[in-house]
Amino acid sequence: MKARFSWIALALAGASFGAPGCSGGGGHAPLRIELAPTLDCSQETADFPADLRFFTVQICPSLTGDCVALTDPGADHGGGAMQLRVARSLERHFTMDARVDATLDYDVTIVGYSGAETGTCAPYALGHARGVRFGRDQVRVRLYPLGGWSCAGTHEGQTTAVPRALHQAVLLPNHEVLILGGIEGPSAGAVAFSRPSLAQRLVEVFDPRDARFHAVTMSDEGGIAGFSRVMFQARYISTNAAGQYEIHTYGGFDIDHAPEGGIGFDANANASTVSALFGPLSQMMMGEAAGFRSDAVIVYDPLTRTATTTAHAVGNYTTTAATDGPTAIGVVRSIDSVTVSPMGRPSYGLSAGWYLDGGRQDTLLTDRLGASITPLSATSFLIWGGHVATSMDAVLPVPPATDVIAHAGEVVSSMTMGSMAVAAHDAMTMPDDGRPLPTAYHTATHIAGVTGTTAILFAGGLLVAGGPAPLGSDVVDGPPASPSQLTITRFSGDGMVVAGTRIAGPAATTVLHTANVVDASATDVLLVGGASIPSAMASSLFAERATGLVSFTPATSTYAWHGLPDLVSGRWGHTTTIIPNHGVLVVGGMSRTDATLSVSDSSEFLLWEDLRAMGRPMTMSCAAPTDAGPPPVDAGRRDAGDSGAAAPDTGVPHDAAVTGG
Repeated sequence: MKARFSWIALALAGASFGAPGCSGGGGHAPLRIELAPTLDCSQETADFPADLRFFTVQICPSLTGDCVALTDPGADHGGGAMQLRVARSLERHFTMDARVDATLDYDVTIVGYSGAETGTCAPYALGHARGVRFGRDQVRVRLYPLGGWSCAGTHEGQTTAVPRALHQAVLLPNHEVLILGGIEGPSAGAVAFSRPSLAQRLVEVFDPRDARFHAVTMSDEGGIAGFSRVMFQARYISTNAAGQYEIHTYGGFDIDHAPEGGIGFDANANASTVSALFGPLSQMMMGEAAGFRSDAVIVYDPLTRTATTTAHAVGNYTTTAATDGPTAIGVVRSIDSVTVSPMGRPSYGLSAGWYLDGGRQDTLLTDRLGASITPLSATSFLIWGGHVATSMDAVLPVPPATDVIAHAGEVVSSMTMGSMAVAAHDAMTMPDDGRPLPTAYHTATHIAGVTGTTAILFAGGLLVAGGPAPLGSDVVDGPPASPSQLTITRFSGDGMVVAGTRIAGPAATTVLHTANVVDASATDVLLVGGASIPSAMASSLFAERATGLVSFTPATSTYAWHGLPDLVSGRWGHTTTIIPNHGVLVVGGMSRTDATLSVSDSSEFLLWEDLRAMGRPMTMSCAAPTDAGPPPVDAGRRDAGDSGAAAPDTGVPHDAAVTGG
């Protein structure tokens, strides 16, 4: 069928640049431009800088085909340019004509250039609107300043801030990000140990197409409105025939079922050394009446932005970790009971168990809290670190150093019963063979490596008590593990250590940071934020702003740390989601100002072009050109498979009322 192309007039408008209205013949479509703030994320847009001189606009089919012809309304419509340069208008708005097919989806790219009135203008901000259809969608392009993090977007329909921490974020096939669970603090993001925090029950999705957070209408769960969990995991599983997405959640507890303290946080800078993360003056504490929640199935409809929740399996535990990927999700159980003494001292019962979603369950060699789980093969998993304990005691027991080293990790299998212990590096007696240290609250992430082995990047964490550090007998968590050092260990499929290496990393070793594989090649892992723990304040968490990539170079089989721009605000207990061809979304978390903890209500975004250090626009002359300007950076034609839009088999358009034809 021959495409139906026609000229439409685009009216570009914005809160600080542009105004409503358009002119010209044919159809009309608004195209809103806004600039992401870098400081105050409560603002919808920021003012464009005074030296912003012009924009370039490019519109290409989302899947394949030539980019569309663009021209000024008064110019010859016999041709047009595939990229149009438009000067910043004194009238604060402008129009252009575009030759589009009303039946196709398009990707819109706009770049703002700044500089002196004469000379060279550099790209200042870049924005995309992917998979949009003119005449159907409200097209908004949010320009993110290049070279750093900025505010991700505002919350549609919310009249108050949305603080959130210790939650989960799930990337969906249509590139939306589902955000659920966590805490909001006792009130307005404030946190205090003596007052239980409130659950953040609002479920949202972030849509990169309009750079907005949208509320999800959620079915009640057991008579409780919304969704309420802390210390849980969530993963995307599949898409059904109706285009709805199935997400599974694992473990967790409901704060509102825990009136005896809920989840509490140390608001003092000088807390007890009994435990750095769990204990009487802990950053995290479950109350005696903590209401453990069952695993659940969430079915989300992207067309209506509604979701239903049903129980999936009976659960009475919190989760330490879960693997990524829908094929074989392994889950490690952690706390399964809490008691609090008359003096307010909590004790925890730990569950020495792991299981596969929809599959077998088995026991571990030891209880673990703060462990990680990482696939070694299609059937085997490495569970690493955490507090290793064999019985319930006041707070958490302190095992002998030999037990900590010998049982720092274990390999479990979906095919056989039992597990195999994997020893950690013992700095006192062993040569350094690249084994990871016995840590808790670290991350262990698959990264590319030498063929025939599985490489895992171990980052951050606390040395487990009894390990190689000289710790007092009453200390459960030790000092940060290997400051400024990252470990990459190669394993065979059965879990035997083959070799390892250690490289310099970020300046501070952190806990409760995030680690994400950037793409399917797994050659890069992104580390974001986290909490550092000064040795003099063993249980005080201080938010860090550092971000960076650990990269593998296949040609030399080497690893290196590359720093990226710092976050606008340091945070821990946040989520980081990499949205392919869009960028990186960081949501919520916690931070400290002096002796006060707070739950963040801000979210940040880093452009894909800054993450990958490629595809950035080139500089241009600030002087007005006499023609349509130079060709675009990726000029001319969009090849199939080169789109940032969702795959065609997952797309269910939102706001899909088609107008015109």
